[in-house]
Amino acid sequence: MSGFEVVGVVLGAFPLAISAFEGYRKLATKRKLFLEFGAEYQRSIIKLNFNKVRFIGSLKQLLLPLAIPDDEIHFLLHDPGIDLWRNPRIAVVLQARLQDSCSLYLNTVHSIHLTMEEVNRELAIHKAFYAVMDQNETKDGAPGSIPTKSKNPLSKANREYQMYKLKFSNGKRNRERLFEQLGKFNDQLEMLLSISDVDSDLQKARNVAMKSATASVTQSAICKFWHFASQFYQTLLMAWNCNCLEQHYAHFLLQHRTSATKDIKVVLMPLLSSERGQWPSRQLNIEVRDKSSTRIPDTSNANFISPAMHIHDNDRSDGSRVLDDVKGKGKSTLVVPITVAHQSLCADISGGEKKPIASLCKTMAEEADSICASYLQDNERRYYLYPSDDSCNNYSPSPVTLSDLLSGKVGQMPTRRQRYSLALILASSFLQLHGSPWMVVPWGKSSIYFPREPESLNSILLDHVSLARGFSSSPINGDTQESPALEPPVEIQGLDSLAILLLELCFGRPIEDHRSRKGITLGDGQARAALDFVVAWTWHREVNDEAGDDYADAVKWCLTCCKSAPVGNWRKEMIENVIAPLERCCKYFRNALV
Repeated sequence: MSGFEVVGVVLGAFPLAISAFEGYRKLATKRKLFLEFGAEYQRSIIKLNFNKVRFIGSLKQLLLPLAIPDDEIHFLLHDPGIDLWRNPRIAVVLQARLQDSCSLYLNTVHSIHLTMEEVNRELAIHKAFYAVMDQNETKDGAPGSIPTKSKNPLSKANREYQMYKLKFSNGKRNRERLFEQLGKFNDQLEMLLSISDVDSDLQKARNVAMKSATASVTQSAICKFWHFASQFYQTLLMAWNCNCLEQHYAHFLLQHRTSATKDIKVVLMPLLSSERGQWPSRQLNIEVRDKSSTRIPDTSNANFISPAMHIHDNDRSDGSRVLDDVKGKGKSTLVVPITVAHQSLCADISGGEKKPIASLCKTMAEEADSICASYLQDNERRYYLYPSDDSCNNYSPSPVTLSDLLSGKVGQMPTRRQRYSLALILASSFLQLHGSPWMVVPWGKSSIYFPREPESLNSILLDHVSLARGFSSSPINGDTQESPALEPPVEIQGLDSLAILLLELCFGRPIEDHRSRKGITLGDGQARAALDFVVAWTWHREVNDEAGDDYADAVKWCLTCCKSAPVGNWRKEMIENVIAPLERCCKYFRNALV
């Protein structure tokens, strides 16, 4: 029993009481007795009907907001005999609707039920009068006729009539009391529903406000993430403290961030033997703590990355390094997944004293115990190092670039869904890293890397996308010198390159294969960039038919705002006009068979 079946009982009690009044009215009218106390009858029947309407109205207010079929609502209100009020499914949604008021609501309905039982008992004592009046009607004439009153004042009919008249007149106070109770109980039902509705509205408003506040905090943290990434790069740069600094490299693993947590995954490795000798293959987990915290992180919840990627030492004009296959050079690789996360972490399980790392290069060449007992630090944070249990011996050589994937140089081609997910990750990463040393612009599909599956070099790990960055003692050039306290200039370098990447991922082919671009060979200078921009502007008109208006809007914003972005606020504008549309687009295709 759900408890709501009492509602159906009350719905059935009102018609019984009204029927009793109507039965008296019909018989009394035929006997010309109704005029003697018809006014009191009218007041009583009006009050009874009014309370019935109020009760049904409160039930409508209860039921209509719920996801219940219209036919079931009709039966619940007008045909309580079918026992839908006993249905457990109905009870569950009603309890959710009433929340904390459910028990009190049912108690109030039960009180109405008891009051209606008393009302019906008050009317049921006069059934004998109806029976006598009905018998006299059959004796006096045909139904519908208006016979005269009995000439015998002591006749049974007159006795019953006088008794009914006396009780009806004397029962006025009791009826008024019962009708007043019904009114109060209906007031309570309406008030309980009002309280539930107000609570529900306030909770919804609170959820919206909390979501908005959380989104604002998250958005602010993401917009400032480039500052944190810059500090982390500088910490690594200073930590090497060796003469072979330029032989050390890092891959920054890209991700679409949806929270304010600062978790970073980086793969560190040397290309050549360091001055400390060859590094053993070793995977480390590094977690961050503010210097104000005295607790040291636990490794039980450490997060590690997938297969590593090798890089070579070919220099570029912008000071960055590009990757290549170093297979056959006989050099070992250190893989260091770095997770930077502000989490609730446990105390140091080893119990040993932690020491700052004087030389990261030297520390990497030492035993695992030495690494575990040390940390990196900057002015604000400490980065604790812990060895992981995973082996690094099977990491594959020669990563694959996005250019290789799109041009078909490898056997694996990303699906539409995978391409759109990559587009979201790259756009989000651009927002996070632009202005930090991790992103050197201009950038493009040849700067984006994917590792191979260790056990199958023909399989590419598309969910491990990264940017490569070398370390150098020379000053950081270009926009990476951007002051952490300032936003980038109004002209956002590389935003047009992002637009081209989004176009290439949308259609699954490089811009060089576009019909307007084929056969034209240019260098890497401004002429090529200008031509690519013109082709991209023409190409973006086809995006709507291919991927929908959200994707098209994201590409168009990148193309139109690369030269005239909002001053000081372009990252927030980009979240609204690029990241959010791409999120919606990925959501549309998440369950699509493409």
